[in-house]
Amino acid sequence: MGVLGVAATRTPLWTLSLIALSICASLIPELADHLAAETIALCTGQLWRLLGGPLIHGSPSHLLRDLSVLCVLGPLVEHRLARAQAALFFCAALALPALLTLALRPDLGVYCGLSGLDHALAAFLLVDAYRANRRWPIALLAGLLALKLAFETASGDLLFPLDMGELVPAPEAHLAGAALGAYCAWV
Repeated sequence: MGVLGVAATRTPLWTLSLIALSICASLIPELADHLAAETIALCTGQLWRLLGGPLIHGSPSHLLRDLSVLCVLGPLVEHRLARAQAALFFCAALALPALLTLALRPDLGVYCGLSGLDHALAAFLLVDAYRANRRWPIALLAGLLALKLAFETASGDLLFPLDMGELVPAPEAHLAGAALGAYCAWV
């Protein structure tokens, strides 16, 4: 057993793949054009963009923040799930925040970034730890995450602002990701 009771025997394929694809998307602008989760493209049936859009980022600092969280939390979640479960979880945590954000805010036009997935990972780990009877300080951390989500939802801005280029914050994605992560860990 490794850190936090995690068996560190498998390579975190989803985490590594998403890191590599996000870096490639940031280095190849033409690729970003074909991946972006745009409302118009989704309405014409290009649903695969729900998985591609999160790989696009508005700035290097946006990419760095999202990948930093993914690097830390992604392997922890992957090691708690069977391969098939991890595949379903990561795909859902990429697509659902994008879908809900664009459905709630069609004027947004485009969805980008891995923060919905990052919030799903954080909520999954918090609920998983809570269910394993590690209630303290998990309850405190969950409360802080809930306050962050409440602030962002109420204000429409990020609690910890960063340069996102021309993109605007989408706190709905954080809320959708956290709800999905908590649900998946609970059931």
